[in-house]
Amino acid sequence: MTLLALVLVSCGPHEPPVPAGIPDDPSAEDIFEAQIRGLGGAEAIRSKTAYYVRVSAVMRSPDISRTIEVWGQAPDRLLMRLAPPEGAVAWRGYSEGVGWRYEEDGAAWLEVGDDLDRMAFDADFYGELHYATRYPVAEVEGTGSFDGKPAWVMRVVTSSGEEQRRWYEHATGLKLGRTGTTHLSGVGDVLHVVHYSGYREIEGVMVNMRTREEVGPSVLVSDVEVFDWEPRDLPDFAPPPRIRELLDEGAAEPGAADESG
Repeated sequence: MTLLALVLVSCGPHEPPVPAGIPDDPSAEDIFEAQIRGLGGAEAIRSKTAYYVRVSAVMRSPDISRTIEVWGQAPDRLLMRLAPPEGAVAWRGYSEGVGWRYEEDGAAWLEVGDDLDRMAFDADFYGELHYATRYPVAEVEGTGSFDGKPAWVMRVVTSSGEEQRRWYEHATGLKLGRTGTTHLSGVGDVLHVVHYSGYREIEGVMVNMRTREEVGPSVLVSDVEVFDWEPRDLPDFAPPPRIRELLDEGAAEPGAADESG
């Protein structure tokens, strides 16, 4: 998700999350394992194989709103549909090691380099179990608070090369937020802060229903409107014909695109 950054906690009907039991002086592995326990344990996480989510996303400064639909399937398939109130619908996807995006009445691109690495990172359905490879650098910096909740603070470098600080709640092990930098064209690197909140039980699993992202002067709030585990109808995650044409042409180079509508 940052696409949606969904944080999940498995628990029985109407039961609160089980305390994480993080040691007083934890290692990075201790905190990651506590998060997995908070998520319900590895077996519970692996019991899920697909999801569908519809999100209402509203940005301030500039004012932009759109509906985002996301389908995910294990182990690493992802499809996103981004629909503004007016204008072209945009699609992004990842499958078979290929990341891509296109607008229905505009250009199509193949994701390459860092953008492709981030797509692969986001598409990893069981990513929270893969902390050793997702975070090759992970260091506990101490304790603090995030959104008023006591939390452990970790510095990580992701497998896609992003340096972040992450906050994991003392009581549950759940990820409360993260900070890092994002590069904006024409602006440079700006602070990027993400907050996770509003957990709600859906079919025995707690889903974070609100994500707030602060990127420089802009604020994006994403609220989940619909969330389904194991949706009956899944899309074809394979790259669509326009992307296949780019692959056939060997256009997987930075900036390569099909500008046809």
